[in-house]
Amino acid sequence: MTGLSRGGHGTWGLASQSPGYFAAVAPIAGAAHGVENSNNFGELPIFVSHNNQDNRVEYNEAAEAVRTIEQISWKDFQPVETLQITRHLTNDRIFLSTDSESHDAWTELYLSRKFYE
Repeated sequence: MTGLSRGGHGTWGLASQSPGYFAAVAPIAGAAHGVENSNNFGELPIFVSHNNQDNRVEYNEAAEAVRTIEQISWKDFQPVETLQITRHLTNDRIFLSTDSESHDAWTELYLSRKFYE
């Protein structure tokens, strides 16, 4: 499951409330609204993308969700700063944090074949 902006909010929330239902999730430029229990992320593969100077949704919202999940699951997200993620495809938790003020953290990502792989 993936969603962008408000859909990213919903991706975080729905995934946290539906443990074992999704094969993987990718919240894009969304805050972790609706997350009641971060334990429910368990071993779920997660690809987070959020521009670090986003002018609409605070980057820290996504970064805090990532930190919380890391602490609970004892499994680190691989930090990535560019869409050149071919060397990171073996990780099942990725946090793409691009240096940009734009809210659009999805167009280039969704066009990348590597994202779907």
